[in-house]
Amino acid sequence: MAPNLITLIGSLILFSGVIVILFFDFTLSKELPAWAYFYSGLSIFLYQTLDAVDGKQARRTGSSSPLGQLFDHGCDAFACTCLVVIGAQNLGLGNGYLSALMLYNLTVLPLLCTTPIAHLLPNRLGRNVRGRDPDGRRADRSHRR
Repeated sequence: MAPNLITLIGSLILFSGVIVILFFDFTLSKELPAWAYFYSGLSIFLYQTLDAVDGKQARRTGSSSPLGQLFDHGCDAFACTCLVVIGAQNLGLGNGYLSALMLYNLTVLPLLCTTPIAHLLPNRLGRNVRGRDPDGRRADRSHRR
């Protein structure tokens, strides 16, 4: 199976969990049937499992590409919103400022925390994240012990 198809199936499963929740309660504050909570939890589990498997499948089949990585990260960004909707319903937060704060914490804070690591730290070490020197050549580690 193609890695991008695995990513797409996982995202659709997660989105189906959101659809079930929004079908019963669009305000995210009412009680749902027990099976809806179970299904939303199962959809999160299946999404995370398939998201972990798609990269391994791409490397195993030799079909990894920058476009596939971009598609995977795009689906992960979409999943953040789906996870906030499921979490807001399960916690009974409603669709107010608490849900917005939860979305902020899930999306913006990780970006603010990883940006300095990805852009500032490599310059201090003398090579970037992929182990290359600043001039683009592969870092030679044979002389380091």
